[in-house]
Amino acid sequence: MGYANIDFAILFHRNWFPDGFPEMKTVPITDSEITSTIASLKSKNSSDYDEILKNLLKYMWRIPW
Repeated sequence: MGYANIDFAILFHRNWFPDGFPEMKTVPITDSEITSTIASLKSKNSSDYDEILKNLLKYMWRIPW
């Protein structure tokens, strides 16, 4: 990513959130919650907006790291 892209992203966020970026709250989750969520995904070879293939995600999650 070049500097022009970074400058554009910063300018975009400053324009979109003129009073500052809202605080992001995090909620702790467990491995079992992630596993059950991935298992509940429909098996398909197409991707959604994130361009991650569901079948690939399901396969990669089963690999012990």
